[in-house]
Amino acid sequence: MPTAPQIDAPQTLTGLFPDSSDDEDEAGSDDLGPCYENQSVILSGETLMIRQFDFHSHNANRVWPGTFNLSDYLLARTSNNNNSHDEKNVEKFVHQWGSVLELGTATGLLAIRLTMACTQQQSMVNVDVDVDDNDTPTSIPRMDAIEGQKNDDAAGHNCCCTSVVTSDVQDERGEVQSNLEYNYELNHILDPPLHVPHTWGSGWNTSMAAAAGVEQAPQEFDTIVASDILLYVSAYGALIETLEELMPPGSHTKFVMSWNRRMKESAEFFDRAKQAGFSCTHEGKCIYTFVRA
Repeated sequence: MPTAPQIDAPQTLTGLFPDSSDDEDEAGSDDLGPCYENQSVILSGETLMIRQFDFHSHNANRVWPGTFNLSDYLLARTSNNNNSHDEKNVEKFVHQWGSVLELGTATGLLAIRLTMACTQQQSMVNVDVDVDDNDTPTSIPRMDAIEGQKNDDAAGHNCCCTSVVTSDVQDERGEVQSNLEYNYELNHILDPPLHVPHTWGSGWNTSMAAAAGVEQAPQEFDTIVASDILLYVSAYGALIETLEELMPPGSHTKFVMSWNRRMKESAEFFDRAKQAGFSCTHEGKCIYTFVRA
């Protein structure tokens, strides 16, 4: 079981020759399909099962390293121990993120973990995911995929978020969404988050409305999260365009991003964000928060 903050996707020769049309052995062509592998991953104290596959045109087939420190930041807890004999020492979430949208969700690992952490939801379903030392089954909250039931005293109810929505590239074969659905089932998420297929650029509201089955997209999100999404410099302009649509001027929305890689080219994204009116704060441990005035 991998415990380091990184797991490797399966590797085959298929990813090296995705458009191969070799006729030498057509009878065995089915063997060149995607190679899948279910792996056990520990994320912010929870053991999850995730299926990765060997190749995807936009690298949405695997768990990225930045997922781990982003999850730890989003789900950070603090002790409520005030030395009072009348109150128990209860750990509470440091942050309350409200409604959350994850960009570049890939395998859905972070979305699954956030879904499990949304304990303030009105509906709780006990499922036999695992049992602890006392033979007590783990319970996973049901999610309202579009809009959570927000609580005026969120901190008092120890919630970190009220709802989760995921998004990734709108790929031709729907491989991302199919793998997401599989991973939700693998982890017994009975009411999974809404997924919005959307390729960065304009048109987010149209994509969101289509995925939600409504004429008009729901209200803006409280928090947008993403990890390791700055790999392709050529996509920075489209990413900024999507963020501008999700975070109009004066928006209360925060964008929280984990970026662990030392790429000098990535400075261009931060420059573009500044030019578009976003201000950035480095929270430490490769976590960056963006807001727009």
